Amino acid sequence: MSENRIQISEENLDSVTGGNVQYVCTETERYAWGTHNPNVKYGYTSKRAMIKFIEENYDYYGEAGIFQALCQAGICFPL
Repeated sequence: MSENRIQISEENLDSVTGGNVQYVCTETERYAWGTHNPNVKYGYTSKRAMIKFIEENYDYYGEAGIFQALCQAGICFPL
């Protein structure tokens, strides 16, 4: 491990900004999820609005918080 990196515990992992948000958009499926918790899926009302919101707010909320913010904005909803 380099001198600039630290090891974080499992309970602090959700507070780290970064990660990966994925989405599926096919004729039969339409949902998004984050790699921090791949078992939780979210439906979305507009792919364009979701992507724009993520681009504008991801650095502020991080992967774990972006879905809560998307739901509060009415763009996503838990499945």
